[in-house]
Amino acid sequence: EEKSQIVARWAEQTKAFYGPRCDEAVALAVRAADAFGGPELRELLQATGLGNHPVIVRTFNEIGKCISEDAMPGGKPSAPQDKTFAEALYGKNN
Repeated sequence: EEKSQIVARWAEQTKAFYGPRCDEAVALAVRAADAFGGPELRELLQATGLGNHPVIVRTFNEIGKCISEDAMPGGKPSAPQDKTFAEALYGKNN
């Protein structure tokens, strides 16, 4: 009984942290956990209830962001437009 209350509290904290984007964040965290830990990790997280813990969800959510196709960890966005050779030398005259 006490364990189920703790797990429920963790789930509420996770929902409060992510708000309306909670389902999206949890889905990304699950994909990351599956990618790195496989079914054994997922079973462990479900059996212990740790899969609801806000720190675990946040950690795997961040991992999921780093491994997603749209993001490059530590990468910088490209310049909106490359400068021509003349612009690089003389600046842009507008």
